[in-house]
Amino acid sequence: MTETQHVIALNPYRKGNKGKVFSNSMAVYDKVIASPEIRKMIQQIRGELPIPKVNANDAEAVKKAQDRLKSELPFFCPHYGIFKNNVRRQENAQPESFMFQTIIDVDDREYVDKAIEKARELNCSDSIWNGSLLHLCYSARKKLHIGIRLPVGMTIEETQKAYCEALGVPYDESCITPERMIYLTDKDSEIYRSKMWCAVLSEKEILMRRQAYLDRGLTVDGRGGKVNSLQLTVDRANQQVNSLQLTGNRADEDYPDPPEMPKKLPKLVELLISRTPEVYKPAVAHAIFPPLATHLWKTRFRYIDNVEHEARLMTLLLAGTGAGKSSVNRPIDFIMEDIRLRDAENLKREKAWKDEMLRKGANKDKRKRPENLIIQEIDADMTNPAFVMRTAEAQEHFLYTSLNELDQFDALKGSGSQQFRIMCLAADPGNKYGQTRVGTMSVTERVTIRFNWNASTTIQKGQRYFSKVLTDGPISRINFCTIPEREIGEDMPVYGTYDESYREALRPYIENLNKVTGLIECKEAFQLALKLKDENAEFARLSQDRTFENLSFRANVIAYLKACVLYVANGCKWEPEIDEFIRWSEQYDLYCKMRFFGDMIAKENFMAQKSSKRGPQNLLQILPDNFTAAQLLAIRLEHGLDAKGTDMMIRQWLHRNYIRRAYQYTGKRDSCDSCDSFEKLKYRHDGMVIKS
Repeated sequence: MTETQHVIALNPYRKGNKGKVFSNSMAVYDKVIASPEIRKMIQQIRGELPIPKVNANDAEAVKKAQDRLKSELPFFCPHYGIFKNNVRRQENAQPESFMFQTIIDVDDREYVDKAIEKARELNCSDSIWNGSLLHLCYSARKKLHIGIRLPVGMTIEETQKAYCEALGVPYDESCITPERMIYLTDKDSEIYRSKMWCAVLSEKEILMRRQAYLDRGLTVDGRGGKVNSLQLTVDRANQQVNSLQLTGNRADEDYPDPPEMPKKLPKLVELLISRTPEVYKPAVAHAIFPPLATHLWKTRFRYIDNVEHEARLMTLLLAGTGAGKSSVNRPIDFIMEDIRLRDAENLKREKAWKDEMLRKGANKDKRKRPENLIIQEIDADMTNPAFVMRTAEAQEHFLYTSLNELDQFDALKGSGSQQFRIMCLAADPGNKYGQTRVGTMSVTERVTIRFNWNASTTIQKGQRYFSKVLTDGPISRINFCTIPEREIGEDMPVYGTYDESYREALRPYIENLNKVTGLIECKEAFQLALKLKDENAEFARLSQDRTFENLSFRANVIAYLKACVLYVANGCKWEPEIDEFIRWSEQYDLYCKMRFFGDMIAKENFMAQKSSKRGPQNLLQILPDNFTAAQLLAIRLEHGLDAKGTDMMIRQWLHRNYIRRAYQYTGKRDSCDSCDSFEKLKYRHDGMVIKS
């Protein structure tokens, strides 16, 4: 009987690089969890042992130290055994190494014992979960990880949802990503391990499982395509498993905190957030820029690519329900006060004209629409033609709006999803937009969009809203911010008083913004943009993250324009504090984009690459330097080749000295077992050519 092989993608080091994992045997896994160092770390994280140099009576200090220790634990990836170049990224997960297993998180400590009992009960039931239990283990904080085998044909997401429902625990959407990582705990934390945990399945079972995915239009590892069409019977209840769930980057407790705002701030920022509770200050510090920039008129700034930009700024606040998204409203109200006063006068003139037109009816003597009808703040539900008309009448001033909900943009849809086009054009210099109509009473205009705005919504709604345009431009052009979730039962944040002193302190900054026009040169902002561009490029090279790199280009433009707005508002004088504030602002913007949309964008790009037509490829070049017959079979299936030719291909490669067996072979020479392993002699990833 063939011995079962095991493989696990693991980073066995303390403080290991979270972007690196290495394919190992279970012996390495066992060695790590049996080490005294890991045992001690787990005891300290759980409060069973003191942490040196940490005051045990300071609960906050202890929690921070425990969080730090947890982040230093070794970790492994349960979904795939091999990652290309050992880089833990979604697109690097090798389809042929898919393990057909996943891990359920039980985050309610009070339910852990019940969950263990229920998992064992499901394992012995006559439902689809019969025989599915592979692993039971306490997590670092003494919660629970349940390792299970995926039912045939079900994706990770479908399995997670259905099993959580059967178990009676909440489904966690952060648990389904291909590159998901799990922190290792000590040997004593392991409750149960099946011999099939992290095992390479038989060729027959692998083929069956892959074919079940292919029959659904998915890849051999259950990714890609539309996956919400499968109807499965779960626990005899004929429950429908809806697998279409949008997820951004990991949103669980392991995701790092956002960058901390600098203590020393530019004077204008410090003033505008001075009445804001601490927890809301980062969000407000981002939200103030669109209304500030709306005061600028015919004012340009030359970016590092020699293109002149106006201060086109849009900010979207993504936060949970009840998180305090309205915290940005009062500072915006004070910033927009002078514009709203002028708008009110022009709205009166417009209303008087409309009333006169109604009284005259079809009379030919109708007065023309009033001139200089500049109305900058537009209604949230404004239609597309009205938006074009307001833009035309604004005489190159910015339009502005503040939306309580992102979907209020839908009023601008027009014919098609014009709201997304408007979002993109609003950030682009020299854009043209408009409409041509035959009717004499219809709006016919071609305009340059100047449109700054603030909006807010929940994280899930935001992800859903942009799900169809992930790589089409809006996300990269918008400045994102968030509000962290507060602890349950935490004291209510208390605001300061927005009074006359606040208004008077703000007035000179607004006056400075109103009086400047023309091309403004700020060498400090220019040099800062160059420096931040280089820092982003360096991080992109080190992380090899294409999504981050693409998002960083426009994030740098946004940061540069913010610096220029602060420079002008300060009387065209630079403050040293602007440097660190703008660096933080850009990092925070990129943090939000990567956290909430990073995985979604990467998945979209991955699927676009997979669906593109490709010419003939050297299959040997694609395989790792040491591979099994099962891995070769997976590559053949992925490239549209049948399973029958696998043995013939191996025999040809052996005969031509492209490969050799990686162990002493004693079986029949005319067949290959799925567990046969081979070593490449040519076309190796290390560039070597080995003589046979």
